[in-house]
Amino acid sequence: MVQLFSRSAVLKFDGVAIAYLKNVTMNIDNTIVKEYDDAGEPDVLEYGDVSYTFTAEEGYADSTEIDKVLTKAKFDMILYPDTAAAGKDKFTLASCIVSFQMSWTRNAVVLSRISGEGKSVVKGVAP
Repeated sequence: MVQLFSRSAVLKFDGVAIAYLKNVTMNIDNTIVKEYDDAGEPDVLEYGDVSYTFTAEEGYADSTEIDKVLTKAKFDMILYPDTAAAGKDKFTLASCIVSFQMSWTRNAVVLSRISGEGKSVVKGVAP
């Protein structure tokens, strides 16, 4: 398992940022496929299925994100450092399904205990 830490993440829907997250962790979990020969030694050692999951401590969203989750829409999530991000690694998780808790402050909805999984991940360079 590889863990990637980001100081911020952007949740996008149709290319538009609709939420910002903090204290994000992304996990790339690979299943290992093993087959053994007659002597009991590993004969095949390959990658199997892979999953791309993430968690975030809290996030700030507009009502668009909440509407999209209520209608079971999927998101693209982009992870990269928020300080001096230009040229740094960025990871895009495609078609994410997201779960979270909500609370309210005086003038905003705050998301917490955010988690989800993406269908695939692409590594790129932050803008």
